[in-house]
Amino acid sequence: MTDVINPATDEVIATIQVADDTTARLALDSAKQAEQTWGKTSIAERAQWMLRLRDVCIKNEEALRTCVHLETGKTWADTQEDYQLLVDSLGFYAEEVKRYQPSNSLTLKGHQFIPSTIVQLVL
Repeated sequence: MTDVINPATDEVIATIQVADDTTARLALDSAKQAEQTWGKTSIAERAQWMLRLRDVCIKNEEALRTCVHLETGKTWADTQEDYQLLVDSLGFYAEEVKRYQPSNSLTLKGHQFIPSTIVQLVL
């Protein structure tokens, strides 16, 4: 178990479980299996999922901003930018993904990029 400390107040705001190697490996294996299903998901359905997630974030604005406020020590006003970036990004990428044309890879300035099927959001 690890304490989460508000850096502005040094107050312990939560205690969280830390995964051991076995739990972390199980999580990675599970994500790898899910990637197979997600990889077969249509672009339109992926966009719908992103918009659903955006809608859930909008409904839970106060809870999300409270987490940022307590975990980072930011003022309440300063949490607005993080929250709005999350919501706007989900809307933007839900539209952008519709322009995506599948390909095996993209080479840019000598670096090869391979499309990923997993999206990670960090608030």
